[in-house]
Amino acid sequence: MGEQKAMISLQYDRTFQINFLAALLADDKFMAEASRNIHLTDFDLPACRLIFEIAREQLRISGSVPGTNIIMAEVHRVSYGRAVEYETSLQPEEYESVGYTLERLSYIQYTQNEVDYYKRVMYGFLSFMRMLRAQETSSGSAAEQIAAIVAIDRDLQHLTGGGIHVGSAMDAVEEEDPNVVRIGTGLRAVDMLTNFGLKRGEQGILMACTGIGKTTGFINFAFNVGLRGTNSLVITCENPAELIRGRSQAIAAHIPANKFTRPHSEWTECERARLACLTDPSYPLTNRMSIVDYSRKTPTMSDIERAILAWKSQRIEHDNETEDSCAIVYVDWLEKIDSKGVPGVDKNSNDSTRLERISEALAALGRKHNVITWTAAQGKPDAREREVLRLQDTAHAKSIHNPSELSLGLAKKAVDPQQQARDILTRDSASSASMPVSTGREMNFTLMKTRNSDATDRVVPLFQGDTLRFWDSKKDAEKANLLARTARDPMDIIFPKVASIK
Repeated sequence: MGEQKAMISLQYDRTFQINFLAALLADDKFMAEASRNIHLTDFDLPACRLIFEIAREQLRISGSVPGTNIIMAEVHRVSYGRAVEYETSLQPEEYESVGYTLERLSYIQYTQNEVDYYKRVMYGFLSFMRMLRAQETSSGSAAEQIAAIVAIDRDLQHLTGGGIHVGSAMDAVEEEDPNVVRIGTGLRAVDMLTNFGLKRGEQGILMACTGIGKTTGFINFAFNVGLRGTNSLVITCENPAELIRGRSQAIAAHIPANKFTRPHSEWTECERARLACLTDPSYPLTNRMSIVDYSRKTPTMSDIERAILAWKSQRIEHDNETEDSCAIVYVDWLEKIDSKGVPGVDKNSNDSTRLERISEALAALGRKHNVITWTAAQGKPDAREREVLRLQDTAHAKSIHNPSELSLGLAKKAVDPQQQARDILTRDSASSASMPVSTGREMNFTLMKTRNSDATDRVVPLFQGDTLRFWDSKKDAEKANLLARTARDPMDIIFPKVASIK
C-alpha cells in the first residue's frame, strides 16, 4: 500500500486532483458529462470529494455549476454536521485541507484549451484510481486482477482516450498521403536528410548556445518558406519586434545586417532600391512573415494560443489568405515561456520538469491548430566551443526534445587563423567593382534527432553571410554578393537559389 500511495503522489497527486476539479467547475457541460462517470471514491482527497459532491448536487438542482461562495456555504454546513444529504463527511483534521483546496480553486481561471486537456486525461485518471481501489479489495490473484481491468475499461471506454484496442500487428499499414505537404528549413542538405521537413501538427526544436543564432535561424526558416508562398508567425519572447524586422529585411533584401544601425545615406543605391521593393505592399514577400512581440512580458500558453488565433484571423479576414497558407509558428524561445496553466507543473516543479511540460504543451497547441511548431532551446555553457552538438548538451533538460520530431543543433565551426587572415586581406584589397567580398562564418547543423529519417547524428555544414542569411556554401554566398552589386530587386539575387532547392 505504501508503494501504491507513492504512485498517486507522483502521477495523480493533490495538485492534479485540485486542477482536475477546477476544470470541472469551469465548464457546466464538462461537469454534467463527467458527473455520470465519476465516482466519489475516484478522488483520493476528502476535500476534493466533498466539493465535487456539492457541485454535482447544485448542478442537479439549478442546472449550472455553483460559484465558490455557494460551495463555501455548503462546506460550512457540512463542517457543522447539518448537511446530511451528502455522503462525504469531514473529520476536524481535514478542515484545513478543504480551506486550502477552496483557496486554490478560487484563483484558477481555465481557458477552454485547458478544460479540453482534462477531458482528454480523464480516462487515465479514473482508470488508474479504480485499479488502485480494486487492488486494495481483491485477493491479489491474477484472474481477479485481469477481470478488474476488463470491467474498469468496459465502464470507461466511451470516454475520450478510453478503450483498450487490441489490433493485429500484421494489419496493412496505410501509405502516407502523397498530398501531405512537408515544410523544411529551406536549406537543401538539411531538408534532404530529414525527409524534406515536418508535417502539420509536428514540432521541431533548434538548439544553440547564447549568441550562435537561434533567432536568426528561425528568421532564415521563415524567409525560405515565404519564398514558397507559405505564411509563418514568429513569436518573439526576448528580442523586440524591431530587431526581428531588421534582421528579416537584411536577409530578404540582401543587405549587410550592420547597415541597419546606420543612416540610409550610407547605403548603396542598389541596397536602398531593394529595401524599397521589399517594403512595397504589392511585393510577393511582403506579409509572408508575421511577428508577435512578447519581449516585454513572459507569455503563457494562453498568450501564445491567442497570438496564433489573431494571426490566422488577420491573414484570412484582412489579407484574403486561407488557413492552409498559415503553416508554421516559431516560438523564440522555450525557456522564456511562463509555465502558468501548463498541465503537470506546480510551484514545486524543477526546471527539467517545467521545460519538458512546456515543450509538450506547445506541441499539443500545434496539433490543435494544425500548424508546425518550432521552438528554440539553450545549449549548456560548456558546449559553446563545440562544433557538433548532442542532445545531452541541452541546458536544463534533455527531455524537452521528447515531443519533437526533429531537433537541430546549431554551432559555429572553429576559425582557421590562416584563413581568417586571408579573408581580412581580401576585404581590405578588393575592388568594389570587381571581386566579391564575403564576410561571415562557417556553421554546422547537427541532426540531433529525427523521427522521419535515419540521419540522426549527421552534420551539415553551412555558411552565414554578413546579411545573416544561411547558405549551403560560402561559394553560394559570394555569388549572391556579386549579384547584389547591381541588383535592384531582391528576387534577382534570391530567385536562382529558390529554383535550385525546390
